[in-house]
Amino acid sequence: MVGAGRSRRDALVGEIADLRAWLERAEWRINAADGAAIDEFITQRTLLARKRTEYLDLLPRPALSRCPFSGEVLTHSIDSWGLDGPWWDADSPYRPFDETPETLIVLSGAMRLRSPIETTAFLVLPGPHVPVVSRTLIEYPDVRAVLFSLPVGPHSAYSIAYFADPPFELPPTVAVWGTRRWRLPDDDVDLEIEIIEEEDDLDSDLEFWIRRGKLLWIAPDDPELRLHATLTGCPYLGLEGSTAPVRLMDGRLLEVEP
Repeated sequence: MVGAGRSRRDALVGEIADLRAWLERAEWRINAADGAAIDEFITQRTLLARKRTEYLDLLPRPALSRCPFSGEVLTHSIDSWGLDGPWWDADSPYRPFDETPETLIVLSGAMRLRSPIETTAFLVLPGPHVPVVSRTLIEYPDVRAVLFSLPVGPHSAYSIAYFADPPFELPPTVAVWGTRRWRLPDDDVDLEIEIIEEEDDLDSDLEFWIRRGKLLWIAPDDPELRLHATLTGCPYLGLEGSTAPVRLMDGRLLEVEP
């Protein structure tokens, strides 16, 4: 069943990419088109909507974190089959509505990239190569962050979930993982304001935040998602790699925007 799901997902990714490209090419000249061309445009757009729904239904929804306040498990959609899926489209992500713990304020992340890097026509923002935390956000008195890891295609991904008790409105400093937005509302609602994460705000000194009790971690592949608050045995310390956010397109690393 998993193999069939992966196979269908891969087919959908290609079909969605072709339809989006066709619609983008056709849209600029649609006003001057005849009735038959407009009908074809509507047909293709309807087909894309159906394939989008099918893709969203196929997405894995693994457990990615656990709230350190309530103990509730965060189960969340992610295209863990690869970065070529439109879940990872930084500007127009395909994301289902995810029911999350009340205490979750944002799910961020990082990723250690390995070959082969997927080829996409859209911008991908998987995060830095190593896990980092936002100083601005984690310094809030009622905020704790939880670090976990999982594979995404050939890559090692690190989910960084920020929780608060009591919950509060997130300041626009941390983007939702894989996007340039600080919140992704339900369908048919415009995305919230775009933000650019400041590299100076990103801190890779995980040991410091663990010692302060602000950062907890879950061991990779732990089915119980047990929270740890100690330095001993932490697999996320001492990882080497850039702390600058990564930008990918067409299988290539792009220069970081100033």
